[in-house]
Amino acid sequence: MNQIEHSTKVYPGKKLFELKATHGLPLDVALDHLFAAGASIDWTGFIDCARSNGWYDFRIIALIENSLEDCLIDRDTKLAIVERSKAYIMNTLACAR
Repeated sequence: MNQIEHSTKVYPGKKLFELKATHGLPLDVALDHLFAAGASIDWTGFIDCARSNGWYDFRIIALIENSLEDCLIDRDTKLAIVERSKAYIMNTLACAR
């Protein structure tokens, strides 16, 4: 386990999405600052907010993957975030049917 996974500070995914979508804040920049501050991200909130704003799932995952690629965190953490995000999307698709 790494420091990010043990963090007690959770940054709201909805707020992160709004900063990206409304103000154009590059997600990789925001993530670097949040991770450096010891925060983790409410990725389910981010995904739910993006979906409610009409974003397609493939666009959400691409944004998360590309932003994490530029972040200064270890590869295993990046892969874990992407895999959990994909799993959440797939699980919520299955529930919607």
